Amino acid sequence: MKRLTLLLFTLLFLVPAGGYAAPAETIDGVEITPFFDLRVRQEILENVFYWSPPDDRRWLRIRTRAGLQAAQGSHTVVFRLANEHRRLQEPEPAEFDWDELFIDQLYYDFKPGADFRLTLGRQNIIWDDGFLVLEGHPLDGSRSIYQDGLRFRTRRLDYFAVINSREDPFVLAGDLDRNLSDFDERGMGLRVSLGKHSVAAIWKREEDPDHFAHTSDIYTLSGRLNFDLTRGFGGFVEGALQQQEGVIDPMANGGGSTTSGKAYALQFGTKGPLAGKTSLDAGGFFYSGYGEDTMPFRTPWGRWPKWSELYIYTLLHEGGDGRVHVAAWENIAGLRLKLAASLHESIDGSVELMPLWAPEPDWQSRGLLWKAGLQFRLPQSITGHLVYEGLSYGDFHHIPDGVGETAHFIRWQLMYTY
Repeated sequence: MKRLTLLLFTLLFLVPAGGYAAPAETIDGVEITPFFDLRVRQEILENVFYWSPPDDRRWLRIRTRAGLQAAQGSHTVVFRLANEHRRLQEPEPAEFDWDELFIDQLYYDFKPGADFRLTLGRQNIIWDDGFLVLEGHPLDGSRSIYQDGLRFRTRRLDYFAVINSREDPFVLAGDLDRNLSDFDERGMGLRVSLGKHSVAAIWKREEDPDHFAHTSDIYTLSGRLNFDLTRGFGGFVEGALQQQEGVIDPMANGGGSTTSGKAYALQFGTKGPLAGKTSLDAGGFFYSGYGEDTMPFRTPWGRWPKWSELYIYTLLHEGGDGRVHVAAWENIAGLRLKLAASLHESIDGSVELMPLWAPEPDWQSRGLLWKAGLQFRLPQSITGHLVYEGLSYGDFHHIPDGVGETAHFIRWQLMYTY
């Protein structure tokens, strides 16, 4: 607690230096811009790990990032180091550990005009709202989301090719053996824009560096339609069809057997303004599960808390296919209704309701999820939020005797950016 207090005082001490954009300095025609951010967050989970008492978890996560951007004409180089160290507070307090120092971003960007861009190196790759492509390695939480590869963009085309290792080969100090993903990965993606709409194709290969699991290939075709509705509302529909080859069969006796098959996923939604300073965001999603004619959908790089911060941890109890199932959105469907409002010039609030189901084998209820959140902006480049989520478990979950039927998740965060 003393270290947290000291950290918060240090954050406030830095504030006077950060009330403006980071100054750039030009050296021999090269514009050098430094950047820095510090994020402090605490997460509290109650009854989320319902199958593994004690059911409460609480930890602190402190992330620091710093780097430089060098730009000259059409050429830009970005270099950023990062560190996220954590302290487990419940169920068993852990000693303070600085964790590791790693390269978060290191890429060359060539942009001679608005219709051409080439990026090479360690970078973030995000398509739309991250339904299929966002998270490069889901097992490290929010430490980083980078991918190692090349990305080429024009007005109509967006192509990338990546090679991601299960363990980061470029950690500068600390934990050299941390698993960032389940397997070594190679993949490519191509998205073609057709006006407001788009179609895409993605190939991803997963290889176990320890050779305990077979190599698998996952091919995904997707399409997204964006359209305008009445009264300022907009809508979208996005669907994906997937062919999986050589994935571990979670239903096979003895384990290790592989199978192939089709899977699919869908999301849709609409968003627009209501009266005053309020807005509505509604929609739904569907990911196939293991059925007679379907496989569990395996989102290529979409394993992040897109739908819920709480629910990603309950998914750890599912699987059986050799993967850590945190944020593995599969065999799940839901509807969502979110109301958001500007409560003050620097404070926004939202509430959301989301019933959930498991399509396989017979549409059992996964429960009812509800959320509330505040996002605020403080002076001198500090932002923050307070998030609460609750879940009333459904029939799909087998809750042990003596364990509560409701789970809770709370997170507060402060972030300083220079």
